[in-house]
Amino acid sequence: MTANLFVPIIEFLVNWILVLIPRMLDQKTCCPCNKQNSRSKTVHHFMEVYSGPKFEMYIKMANLVMMNYVAFIYGPGMPIVFILAFMYLFLHYSVERLSMAYFYRKPPMYDSKLNNNTLFLLRIAPFFYCGMGTWLFSNQQVFRNVVPLVHENAKNNTDPGDGNEHLVIGLFTQLTPATPFLVNILVLILV
Repeated sequence: MTANLFVPIIEFLVNWILVLIPRMLDQKTCCPCNKQNSRSKTVHHFMEVYSGPKFEMYIKMANLVMMNYVAFIYGPGMPIVFILAFMYLFLHYSVERLSMAYFYRKPPMYDSKLNNNTLFLLRIAPFFYCGMGTWLFSNQQVFRNVVPLVHENAKNNTDPGDGNEHLVIGLFTQLTPATPFLVNILVLILV
């Protein structure tokens, strides 16, 4: 997660270097600042060398969905993930905004299908958050400092149990820290 935090910056630097090298080779200089020193023979070659890389929106959207899902799935157990996800989203937004203005070619016309699919996937993420929170906080071993020992009766399934099991029925028979997550799942289903 922390490594993904720097992906937008690293991606920008790598793309910038990959754009700078052909320009340096075209002008035969280490600082290709003046486009009028180009040695391109055709307009097509000039445009290929001096226009930026193509904007691949589907990769950017996939990274955003991935980061949101990681935050929502692991967030109930490790709340620091939400802070890291926010930092990633802020860096991604800042780098992409600057890149769209100064670096990429004019993007092709995208229809709304990619946007709608991404929004649909992002609407499902709260279900994973509530489901993971329900599962995590319904396990009473998280809150007790006792782990039951496995003995012969438990292996033969003859032990009626000591209440430390992680059973789904426990969600509906007792109030646990998982109860608000379960209520949220029900509200999300109804809405």
